[in-house]
Amino acid sequence: MRRLTLSVLSLAFLAACKPTTPELTEERKAEIAAEVLQVRAELAAVNERLDVEAFLSFFTDDLVAAKELDVMDYDTFARSIEEDFNTYDHYVITQELAEVSVLSEDAVAVTDKSRWVMIAVGGDTVWAGPATFTSIFVRRDGEWKIVHLHGAWVE
Repeated sequence: MRRLTLSVLSLAFLAACKPTTPELTEERKAEIAAEVLQVRAELAAVNERLDVEAFLSFFTDDLVAAKELDVMDYDTFARSIEEDFNTYDHYVITQELAEVSVLSEDAVAVTDKSRWVMIAVGGDTVWAGPATFTSIFVRRDGEWKIVHLHGAWVE
């Protein structure tokens, strides 16, 4: 009797731990990845235009962002972006995709590396070099938004 009870409890525990949503097919993962990569391309275009309002629309209000070792909330990140965008005339960004990981129907991690050229308002090149970024995209109200971002300039 004790074994039967233990077996039933074990089966109940395993059933409770089983995901409630079916595993994504490779085809569905590819579709989700393509959606997020399109949003990522739109974000890069907005970034190059230095459009603060449009750029920030790609991020959630509960964003956690890290530039190098500085971790910041949405408001601090927004102020940082506004300062950066006011400093530069434009960016030239060449992106090279490193990896897309579809975590679920509504969550995707993207890690990429890119080469940046930052041109100051006066026309001088302020900085040029490689960078790497990891972004966690979540689908909220039908739109893909970034909830976590980490960027680092590679010297």
